[in-house]
Amino acid sequence: MLALLCALGARLLFPGQLLPAAFALFTAGLLARWLATRRKPSHV
Repeated sequence: MLALLCALGARLLFPGQLLPAAFALFTAGLLARWLATRRKPSHV
């Protein structure tokens, strides 16, 4: 789903550079998801 949204966003925002823009948006989305779901281990 994330890849599809990135491809559509790149198509609308950067029509001349579809592949690099989609790759950049997808990478940014993966990084944001990783940062949002990252949890520290709760070993006590």
